[in-house]
Amino acid sequence: MTYYTAPSGGGVFATGTNVWVASLGGSCPSGASPCPSDVTQRVTENVLAASGVGPAGAAHPSQPNWTAFYPAGAATRTPGPGE
Repeated sequence: MTYYTAPSGGGVFATGTNVWVASLGGSCPSGASPCPSDVTQRVTENVLAASGVGPAGAAHPSQPNWTAFYPAGAATRTPGPGE
């Protein structure tokens, strides 16, 4: 999942998954267990509420936090099949 502020001031939210829509209705495809519908619904409500009052990026500018997940000097690798 990602969120960033566009140069126009708009907030851009992307889930990066096709299962997001399915989980909104609580009908996750087989193999997607547990179905995260409660969390997905709440996150969607929050994003839509923030976007509905104006440019979300202006009221809620993105905060760079990638270094918390990828600290300087940390080794990175591409996951293999099935990882």
